[in-house]
Amino acid sequence: MTTLDPATLTKLSQPQETVRRDRWGRYQVLPPNSDKVVGYARATTIAKVLDDQSSLMAWNSRMTGIGLAQRPDLVALIAATPQDDKKTLDGIVKRASEAGGATVRRDLGTAIHGMLEHRLADPTYIAPEPYQVDIEAIVQAIADAGLEFVEGMSERIVVNDDIQVAGTFDLLLTNGEEQFVADLKTGSSVKYGGLAFAIQLAIYAHAHNLYTQGPAKDGSQDIREPMPNVSKSVAIIIHAQPASGEATLHWLDLETGTLALHTALEVRKLRKLQPLHQFTPQQATAALYGHQRPGQVVHVDEAWRKETKKRISTIVVAGHSQQLVDVWPDNHPTLKSGDPITLDQGDGISRVLDVLEKELGLPFASLPELNPPPKPPAKSKRRRAINDGLDKLVDLEVIDKLNAHALATLTPAGLEWAKKILDDAKFQGRTLALSPPQGLPTLRRYWICDLIITIANHADDELAWCLLDHATGQTIPHHSLGDAFGTLRKTEAQKGLGIAYAIDNLNLIPMWDENGCRLDGDINAAISGHPTAKEPNDI
Repeated sequence: MTTLDPATLTKLSQPQETVRRDRWGRYQVLPPNSDKVVGYARATTIAKVLDDQSSLMAWNSRMTGIGLAQRPDLVALIAATPQDDKKTLDGIVKRASEAGGATVRRDLGTAIHGMLEHRLADPTYIAPEPYQVDIEAIVQAIADAGLEFVEGMSERIVVNDDIQVAGTFDLLLTNGEEQFVADLKTGSSVKYGGLAFAIQLAIYAHAHNLYTQGPAKDGSQDIREPMPNVSKSVAIIIHAQPASGEATLHWLDLETGTLALHTALEVRKLRKLQPLHQFTPQQATAALYGHQRPGQVVHVDEAWRKETKKRISTIVVAGHSQQLVDVWPDNHPTLKSGDPITLDQGDGISRVLDVLEKELGLPFASLPELNPPPKPPAKSKRRRAINDGLDKLVDLEVIDKLNAHALATLTPAGLEWAKKILDDAKFQGRTLALSPPQGLPTLRRYWICDLIITIANHADDELAWCLLDHATGQTIPHHSLGDAFGTLRKTEAQKGLGIAYAIDNLNLIPMWDENGCRLDGDINAAISGHPTAKEPNDI
């Protein structure tokens, strides 16, 4: 029995068509209603998020060690490379891993996929030895299970636009009544890969479209086709080790895969967050007063300056100006200079004055509050006229679903924040109640309530104001969030929902600085790939 020569193996392991990808290896897809291609994550990447990689890492380390033992030239290259040259060292380690055999099984698996695709296109095709027996075993195992190949449905790209994920399924099989997504696995065992397989094939089964990339790099010639009606509960894994002459079929629970997919997507979001920040003295003082986020610089306000000037004036009039100069904290601006004073510096100055006043027997002035919340300005007499009377009404069962969704997804803090907004809206005469007899279930109100629920778990007023400014296209006077939400028009609520979805999907990143909250990213591009607001009665 002969084996494949390296040239033949390389040819068979190459994809028959070049898939257009970005520099991170993601599929380049043109989303609906967009003129710009976007990188869609690979289904296999999402599928591996929940995997325990320890065994794979240990195996790869062994292959690298074996490769180094066989390639003294690579050992010499490592010895001659500076330790901080990570890129060069990574390349050498990869070559050592390949020399140890890390990619042989992967290449053989790709070759088996290519041979099976040839066989499906041409029943007379004979695979090179010793792999013809594997192809025959796969075909026979499928026939023995009472299944058939679905013509034209092998190695097809599919896309899911809601989560911006794409992948290529191997096969569709049918029992004559129902169609099933199937995937060929050629590893030594499928025993430990069930969860990742279930996530991967759940992505395929729930895809929106078949997708064919055209020759144009901008995606303008790409073709979308309806996704075949495949089972959403069951898929099939075909296991065949190269050169074994054996193939087995396994049923795959896609309901478990779909549940795990949601978890994997949440984990992926969490990994993009940056919860660790350097805790400087400036931020420590501000955090104690509850007016600052990590990385944000906040200064004392005029109320603090006014009160502190009175305290300084009392010390100077009492004839103790030199003592004040002697104890003034180093590198802290004076109030007379007019320079900005940070919260941390203001805290230091106030504490020095406390001590000095006590030593001199002067009236003790308590520490004034740093940056107290501003008083709301008087309500504007100009109020936006909103008339719900002629708006489309939403079915009450849809409102019940929205309420159930809120109770199921909102945290206690999120529920409290949403209730605060709705109570404020009612107080401002902008009630958003949906349920009769007090409420009116209009489409506008439904979308506004959906928007409030979507961002409620952030429980952040600054973020809400930032979103509303972008949704309305103007800077709203920051006096009442309830009034601001209550005056949104339908188109503004729709846009707001699109922005909220983009924030949740990390396509827009909220950033806070001394000027408040801003959204980092292209808002129009971020919301173009997301549905803004559907007709609720059609959901």
